[in-house]
Amino acid sequence: MALYVGGTGDANKLDDYEEGSWTPQWTSASGGPPNHQSQAGKYVKIGNMVYVIFSVSMNGINGGSGNIGLSGLPFSAQTLNAQGTRGGFGTLGRGYNAPSALSHCVASGTTVRFLLSDHTDMQHNSSGMGTGYNECQISGTITYNITI
Repeated sequence: MALYVGGTGDANKLDDYEEGSWTPQWTSASGGPPNHQSQAGKYVKIGNMVYVIFSVSMNGINGGSGNIGLSGLPFSAQTLNAQGTRGGFGTLGRGYNAPSALSHCVASGTTVRFLLSDHTDMQHNSSGMGTGYNECQISGTITYNITI
């Protein structure tokens, strides 16, 4: 099925549309990443824009330390801001036991950083999150630009 924007002629045909699934993976700055309890992700790519949705649940900390984020975005986010690693911006839904200060997320390359309201990264064993069974559930959406 062809998609058209603004008319039905070939000039209006949208020829770069894709949708699919991706598997978000917890990451950490050092040591082992958090354990996964559940993880799911979907995406839609239209031209050079990617729209992703994800849901992840942590099942305890696996000895890692430092920043906690996600890897595995389906396409690499283009860095559009020369003042930092910002390829895309996203909103978050805090689920069970997620840090109350969890604010938003940022895409950079194929990774996602979770930021708190003071603009610091979410950390292992801090940031107001637990470390046991089913300890942190986060859902979110991210929109970002890619190079094609």
